[in-house]
Amino acid sequence: MTPKQIIIDKDAFVGINLDALCNFAGDHFLILPRVLHDECADNENARETLFGRFRDIILAGGYTCASGRDIVKKEGQSLEPYGLLPDLAETSEWREAFKKGAILSKPDSVDDIHQGHVDAAHIALEENEEVASTIAPKKLEEAEEKRAFFEANKLSKYSSNPLVALYFFCHF
Repeated sequence: MTPKQIIIDKDAFVGINLDALCNFAGDHFLILPRVLHDECADNENARETLFGRFRDIILAGGYTCASGRDIVKKEGQSLEPYGLLPDLAETSEWREAFKKGAILSKPDSVDDIHQGHVDAAHIALEENEEVASTIAPKKLEEAEEKRAFFEANKLSKYSSNPLVALYFFCHF
């Protein structure tokens, strides 16, 4: 049985007392996603404080996890849920580095972070399309038939009034 995995977002990461988060991480499978690290890096005014929180939570028992891009890619290839989200090897490396005094560094630029997210979105779209066409081509056909039916009926419903029909034609 997979343990309950709790992924923290930036609002909780910033809004909850650090000691409480560290205590929680010691008793639960608390996951700090890589995108949270990117969000910390984007905040120029509080970057060092946020990186310190990130480090402290990892050292208290928190985990990092694979990027969304990696998760979607693996699910698309295996056609199965990702499973255990934490990246145990990466987390171990980060903990060892933090114990030796390493600090988190800012990515090269915000543009690099943004481009990474754009790339991940493109991969997600490609993988989802491939998965959908592999798993359920019949379902896609049925969905398209329903969409076409509703679209046709929507227009015919208002065809007796040319102004309403023109409105729908221009807006939908």
